[in-house]
Amino acid sequence: MDMFSVLFWCIAVIATVLQYIFGYFNLRITGFLITLLYNVFLILLFFNGKHITLVAAVAVLVIGNFWLFGYFVSGKNKHEKKIRRELERMKAKDLSRR
Repeated sequence: MDMFSVLFWCIAVIATVLQYIFGYFNLRITGFLITLLYNVFLILLFFNGKHITLVAAVAVLVIGNFWLFGYFVSGKNKHEKKIRRELERMKAKDLSRR
């Protein structure tokens, strides 16, 4: 693996973790910025970097966007589920006092 591939995978892992965190705290703008930076990076890579075919570049672009969006939604759903459980627990506690 060359240095570029290692750097790309590190960026992909960091972006995935950040998307999950931003989804958990429902930070839509920062989640959008990570996706936008990913798209810009891939476009720059296509025009200035490695020699890859158009089909492969579009596939990586589409799969990467779905990947990042999926982790954002996953974090958001986890947070909503946690809030729902807390509300149910509070309702049960309130009903037990009556």
